[in-house]
Amino acid sequence: MWYSKKLLANALRPGTVLLNSREGSVLPIKLKSGVYRISLVGSGGYGGERANSLSACGGGGGSGAKLVVETYLAKGIYYYYAAKSVENSISDGSWFGPQSSFAEDTVYFHAGGGVKAANRNGGAGGSDFITNNPFGYLTVKEQSVGNAGTRAPSTAVVGEGGASVDVDGISGKGGNGNPTAGTSIGFPGENGRIEIVYLGSNVQQ
Repeated sequence: MWYSKKLLANALRPGTVLLNSREGSVLPIKLKSGVYRISLVGSGGYGGERANSLSACGGGGGSGAKLVVETYLAKGIYYYYAAKSVENSISDGSWFGPQSSFAEDTVYFHAGGGVKAANRNGGAGGSDFITNNPFGYLTVKEQSVGNAGTRAPSTAVVGEGGASVDVDGISGKGGNGNPTAGTSIGFPGENGRIEIVYLGSNVQQ
């Protein structure tokens, strides 16, 4: 059977990586109907500060959680957010869903970000997940909580950010504490990450 070069160029083969992003902003992606593997990693939490009256440096921020799902999606425009480290104690989770703003009742998938360190105490790792899909097929392939940051000892040793649980060893890593007296914030954690891989047009169970 003869196929045009244009048709072959537009063919989407199973295993094609459509997106691998650490961009910390909400962006759209247009997908055809089919089965996809979606990997999400939350951002790393900020490191803690060092107070003037303490010899201990700031504790390390927690790392982001990881969520990997295989799911069927209908044709349409979806939105993703790879999450960036924020300067407060709120975890910043990566997410994927059908709308451009975060809402727990509509976002399909969410991996929680790490928590900011409180002074010399390390922040907790990310742990919250939302898994919701109205199209039927959904299987969770991996679900990993983030690692807590270390507590800074009573010396000039910085608390280290929690290690990344992602395959790249970087995304979602917690930020280190600040060793400078009088600072109000530690170092930022690494951005989260999202990867979308097309697996095919049919569900293989």
